[in-house]
Amino acid sequence: MARSNGGIIGKANVTSAGGGGIHSLTGTGNVCIAQPGTTLVRVLVVAGGGGGGRTEPSPNDAGGSGGGAGGFRCIEIAGTPGAKPGTIGGAGAAGNACCGTGSNGGNSAITICGVTVTATAGGGAGGGACSPFVGSAGGSGGGGGTYGPNPTAAGAGNAGSYDPPEGFPGGSNTGGRKGAGGGGASEAGTNITNSVNNAAPKGDGGDGKASVIDGTTYAGGGGGGTRTPNSASPENNSGAGGAGGGGHGSQNKCGDCGEAGTANTGGGGGGAGASFPHPTPTPRSGSAFAGGSGIIKVQELNKASGMWNLRTHYSKVRDSKWH
Repeated sequence: MARSNGGIIGKANVTSAGGGGIHSLTGTGNVCIAQPGTTLVRVLVVAGGGGGGRTEPSPNDAGGSGGGAGGFRCIEIAGTPGAKPGTIGGAGAAGNACCGTGSNGGNSAITICGVTVTATAGGGAGGGACSPFVGSAGGSGGGGGTYGPNPTAAGAGNAGSYDPPEGFPGGSNTGGRKGAGGGGASEAGTNITNSVNNAAPKGDGGDGKASVIDGTTYAGGGGGGTRTPNSASPENNSGAGGAGGGGHGSQNKCGDCGEAGTANTGGGGGGAGASFPHPTPTPRSGSAFAGGSGIIKVQELNKASGMWNLRTHYSKVRDSKWH
């Protein structure tokens, strides 16, 4: 009888002596797996986040919604030394002009040993005060638009239909003057359920997810903007961006009080704010904000499976091949 496990019958031996090295890719190019003993890698792929929505300068001013985060995927696959091609998803553009719905981000993907790992682009947010209201589907969905004649739907999340899911839906809107939050990698964006300018809830973006590779949180949803009076408001009632690079929404019509999604996190962009009654000069709506670009990280794993005799186990640990 063949004895490949030191005389013990068990699972086939698999070992990877990658040293735990981590390689990052922030622009389209190659990831170089360096260690000759690497056979297994852990891969993080985050897509580009969706852009926030803009509102219309009209008597029905209302805040735009937050963009959905880019899809988040982290899996283990076979990997061997060499250059592996990766594509980084770009940021989704903010909605522009009146009623602008944010654009979806871009997919991120890397191919290693014939296996392509893809994360789906974050969904763009719905606009405010006029159609189209509906947030777009994506890795995480964009928030539903505001002040529609009917309740407005959020964009669906997990567009790639992966398990575990790569993201969650954006928030919906049932008549509020604030934009709903974009979905994040670990939770949905906040729904808006009332039309009172300064009342809760705010359209917060869904939080992202921490990577086991480096502990960093990625793929937070964008916060929705809000409509407030021209005078200074006692608090900012726009939505906060989700943890993991989501941009917060804008209050009033100020063009610089919201945020874009953070670059190389896949965060969704914040929605535009609006003023009521209208100031002079017009317009009454501010700017929406773009999403954040994606990222890829590859970790060369130290790992062994199967059953090994004590002499082999000792020698591998001694030589720092296994942990």
